[in-house]
Amino acid sequence: MSLPTDSAVDAAALDRPAFSKATTDAACADAVRALFSKHGMQAVPWARRIIAAATHGIFSDEDRGDSGNWNRCALGTATAPIEFVAVGGAISTLRPADKTLWELAKEFDAAVWSDDFPRAAAAVIKIEKRAAQLAADG
Repeated sequence: MSLPTDSAVDAAALDRPAFSKATTDAACADAVRALFSKHGMQAVPWARRIIAAATHGIFSDEDRGDSGNWNRCALGTATAPIEFVAVGGAISTLRPADKTLWELAKEFDAAVWSDDFPRAAAAVIKIEKRAAQLAADG
């Protein structure tokens, strides 16, 4: 999957430490908290959930379920409105109208399911920035 590169939020430029099994949950949670703070996104709905998951070392079953639900995922709870379209005419197959957001949503869901907290945080930040850009562009 090829994601658009935003150098300020690119996974390679996140100032994210290399997390290993030896990294404490508290250190990981602090790094994720700092990432959200650096981008002024502490109040983003999923920020609190990702920080809590990092603190516990795992996303909850509720988080995992919500990460794949358009109403409760990072897109559905974004601070800027996101346009969804029906694919194939069925309302049950909604997806974001914007291809970049569609790719970011898949990235976010995969990060939650793999308990990759910095990657989930980066995806949320990219989603918020893209949604704000689309809203500003009207």
